Amino acid sequence: MMNEGKLVESDIVLKLLIDEMNKQKEAHIVFDGFPINQQNFEAWNKITHEKLNAIFYLEVSEDEMKKRLMKRNKREDDNENAIKERIKAFNYETKPLIDYFRKRGQIIILDGMKSKKKLNEEIKSEIMKRKLYI
Repeated sequence: MMNEGKLVESDIVLKLLIDEMNKQKEAHIVFDGFPINQQNFEAWNKITHEKLNAIFYLEVSEDEMKKRLMKRNKREDDNENAIKERIKAFNYETKPLIDYFRKRGQIIILDGMKSKKKLNEEIKSEIMKRKLYI
């Protein structure tokens, strides 16, 4: 599924996440790219009693997404067709979830076009300000 740029089903993703969480009971865990759609989020709420303490969204243009993914070239699905499909899935499935969290004031939106160093500083600042390290 990933090689074609399609989203992996929520039950598979959640099983992997929960298995990892069970290995690290006392750790603070950062999920990259989760939840990716409403189905992920609903399944998370149904299966776990853990709340998502913060959701960071690094906003970048579609052109920049394509450029970064093509440059990354670390996975089999880092090819032009799969990237087009992933961006379509992002627009169709993830953007509505971002809007949902935005309306509820639960998302931290940062300008993903800034340098890695600047973004790192902003993320650390938000973590400290919101006491997410506790």
